[in-house]
Amino acid sequence: MKSFGDDINKIIKRMYPECDFDVSYNFFYDETNNIRKYHNQGGQLNYKGDGNFILGGIVFDNEPQVEELFKSLKLQKSIIEVKFKHIAKGDFFETLKSNKLNIILKYLSDNEMFIHYHSTNLLYFATVDIIDSAIVGSGLKYELSEINELKSILHDALSFNIDKTTELFHHFEYPNVNKTDFGKFVYHIKKNINSYKLHKNGISEIIMILDTAVSNKELPFITDETSNVFIESFFPFYYQPILIFKNSKHYFDNEEIIREAFDKFESDNSDIKHRNYIFLDSKESRLTQLADISVGLLGKFYQYINALQSIKNVSSDLKNLNPSQQENYILFINVINKAISQNPALVNNTMSITQHLILKEVLEKIV
Repeated sequence: MKSFGDDINKIIKRMYPECDFDVSYNFFYDETNNIRKYHNQGGQLNYKGDGNFILGGIVFDNEPQVEELFKSLKLQKSIIEVKFKHIAKGDFFETLKSNKLNIILKYLSDNEMFIHYHSTNLLYFATVDIIDSAIVGSGLKYELSEINELKSILHDALSFNIDKTTELFHHFEYPNVNKTDFGKFVYHIKKNINSYKLHKNGISEIIMILDTAVSNKELPFITDETSNVFIESFFPFYYQPILIFKNSKHYFDNEEIIREAFDKFESDNSDIKHRNYIFLDSKESRLTQLADISVGLLGKFYQYINALQSIKNVSSDLKNLNPSQQENYILFINVINKAISQNPALVNNTMSITQHLILKEVLEKIV
């Protein structure tokens, strides 16, 4: 019997031919903004923050000796488990003032170790099924790049007036819209996005697809789901890397709910047994602590990316940095680019094209 995940591997490899998923690495993980469940409570999102959910950390081939690194931080001896908050505080640019962060970024830059992560914009993740449903329901054909562009435009338009969007979603119990309400739901979606002033051609295309799907009475992915729940569990985000990097070892922080989800999934699917992951007590693992620090900084970075309306703002922001901030900024950007150069599969983002373009510009920006 083929092992579970073979089909996923084939799909992923076709989609990303430049990436190497057959590597034999050691992945250490931590996460930020793990809200455990993403849902709509009475017309209000249970998470309104501008940060992405990020699962990631550090990855390497041969295990590095990091004890000297931690000693060089000269932290209080009472700190048993080192976390990002012990290294730096504040928003993204405030964290760049930290001398301790400088030590860590230099270590990541100079050693055969890489960061890895998957960053997910939760609101984008919650809205993309509308486009997928409309395209399937309409019977129209689009290239993947066109679909992603439409998803991006819809996300930008719906997030433009997020309060009205969440009220609309709650009223129709999205993503569990009653089939008899497809017409009304789409009417209000169109009403919302028509007020968005950008990407008028894309908005018109989305409206046409939605209308066609409604006339066919087909919006397959936004019905027969759990009412008002966008993400029931974050477990799939943790399980995916052990499938696509099946030759590697994966070391997760001992998050009780996630560990139980692993156990339950493999108990319910007795033919599925993956032996390439371990749960660790982060108090006893310096490498897991280094993953926490890495993901903590990435969390701050993506808050900044999400808040940017235009790449033009970056130049003015960078001009205001002091020398130590500039050094840390360059080191951080180089650490991300180092990982991408090593293997593009190490850096993944689920977010709108607008955010992808801003990120691309930031990664190419020189102080």
